[in-house]
Amino acid sequence: AGGSTAVALSRVNNFVMQELLPAYPSAIIEEDDKGRIPFTEAIIRWIEARRAVRKWKLETDLTREKVALVSRRLQQRMGGGTSIYMKHCEASDSDSEDSLL
Repeated sequence: AGGSTAVALSRVNNFVMQELLPAYPSAIIEEDDKGRIPFTEAIIRWIEARRAVRKWKLETDLTREKVALVSRRLQQRMGGGTSIYMKHCEASDSDSEDSLL
């Protein structure tokens, strides 16, 4: 799918650079009948998408840091070196042994 997108972009690029601009150089900066400059909407959407990705990455990184911090604090409260998972497993094992007796 990525290859076909690259081919399509290459075709658009070739058209703009080899046909449109030589024939009509002001096409990139001249407003249309609605007062819009060509390509600005696409550029604005691209910038917004990049900002959204950056925000998501930042939020994800912050969430990971918070989870790691909470995990470390819980491990310290549970007695240090033993992981929470192992303590839970040990507790579950002793509960199941009691239920067998």
